Amino acid sequence: MKEKDIYEYLNNLNIETIDEEISLNKIDKKRIKRRLYKKIFYNNKRKYLIVALLFLSFIFVISPIGKDVIAKIKEKLVFSASHGIISLEEDKEIYMLEEPFKVNINNKDILVKGIIKKGENLFVQIISESYPEEAKEIASGIKIKLEDGEVINIDGYGIGFSTTSVIEVGINIKNKKVNKFVLMFKDEELKEVTLEKAEYKYNYNDIGGNIDNKGILIGGTSYYVQGERYFRLWNDESAISSKKYNVSIGNIKIDKVLDEGGKSLNFEASNDGTGKEYKILEEYNGKINIEIKEISLEYKFKNPTKITIKDPKYAGDYKLNQELSFEGIDDIAKITEVKRSNDEVVIGLDFSNNNSSDRFIYMILDSSKYSGGMGDMENLIGEINIDYEDISIFEKLTRKINLKLDDIDILQKGNWKFTIE
Repeated sequence: MKEKDIYEYLNNLNIETIDEEISLNKIDKKRIKRRLYKKIFYNNKRKYLIVALLFLSFIFVISPIGKDVIAKIKEKLVFSASHGIISLEEDKEIYMLEEPFKVNINNKDILVKGIIKKGENLFVQIISESYPEEAKEIASGIKIKLEDGEVINIDGYGIGFSTTSVIEVGINIKNKKVNKFVLMFKDEELKEVTLEKAEYKYNYNDIGGNIDNKGILIGGTSYYVQGERYFRLWNDESAISSKKYNVSIGNIKIDKVLDEGGKSLNFEASNDGTGKEYKILEEYNGKINIEIKEISLEYKFKNPTKITIKDPKYAGDYKLNQELSFEGIDDIAKITEVKRSNDEVVIGLDFSNNNSSDRFIYMILDSSKYSGGMGDMENLIGEINIDYEDISIFEKLTRKINLKLDDIDILQKGNWKFTIE
């Protein structure tokens, strides 16, 4: 498998360069807003908003690894509390910060959770209780000073906001030796840092407890940060992807977290920006038993399902009974109506005709149109929302809207039980 570069991951975040300001016109702002807020769904009459940055996974896609294929793939694994599982080729090296530490910036204690050196790039992850503008100031002010006195500024950064700010900073170090340096904020020296060579593993079992159910492997690893115990969930997505589509695992719904005696442990999401790290809220040093019943699967199809509908601006609102199928999977849905609502085309969906009892579609989108969507999990219905400003001139002239449905979300039920040391 091709090596996964952390810098590629950073580029997939909302990266902001510090020396250029981009102005957006009205429609571009709308498109960005619709991309960030595209997934709204209802479950048990509660409304959930999934914003891309809050559920970004820091776990990189890795190939299935077992004792029988280790010699063939020649890859090694590294676990990081800040970035989850990272895979790299046998001849590559990673250097990491061994212990997170706190520094004082703007009279606030800021956690430097992880620093990773991979190839020509250095990545610093910072957790801060900061408002967006202050988080941007922190990110843009990070520097490193090498042993020879050279100061290197950052190349870019990504920020995820929830109850805390998760700041990911990237620094291009080129061919410089950067195992020891001083971390800086603006002109202030914060702390001298030493990176150690990572400890490599070649099997998921060496990373943490895990189980395969429904052909999907999910596991977890426990660790301590500043004396407090956490665990992070991770998964292998490569086994469920195919030539016809890519699959990523979104939300993993934990059913139970138990101690060795079967008693429930108090825990909470850490708000680290991934949606997969959790904090144990009581003193406990034993094994942790995890039970998971539901996960969400996000499919990206290489050959989208193509359909054409009449523009309700001219045809009026109308009912439809058109079945939707997708290449490579058995799951189906149905378009039930098309209507106009203000400046949007609203396409009604029915998810109840699915053939499976343990999985169903709850969201369908056309990514080429920056579409929004909603899904009602309780009643198995949903919508696709398309802004009229995103409809092409050709579609307006023909009064027909062409859809390329290539992005669907599926709720997968199962039984994942495993133990974390």
